[in-house]
Amino acid sequence: SFPLDKSGEIDIMENIGKEGPNTVHGTVHYGLDWPQHQYSESGITLSTPKTASPSNISSYGNLNETFHTYSVERLPGVIRWYIDDIEYSSITNENMKPYHWSFDE
Repeated sequence: SFPLDKSGEIDIMENIGKEGPNTVHGTVHYGLDWPQHQYSESGITLSTPKTASPSNISSYGNLNETFHTYSVERLPGVIRWYIDDIEYSSITNENMKPYHWSFDE
């Protein structure tokens, strides 16, 4: 097992190979050490047509064919994930109850 920092872990971008190249996740890990730790993740799967527009991220085409910017915004009580400045996921301190929200410390 590996020790999980009690302040938690924020993963800006995760790609799980078995899901294919067009699915990305934003994830937080918290609580006890692995394998009893908790995590919350949310992702987006992009379709393959290359007719992307800033307002329609689901039509961006294959993520492994073009450059993309991944970012995370951490504010008191909320964490938000973005791809190319478009929010695709968020988690709040309310979502993690009854666990301690350590990301503001």
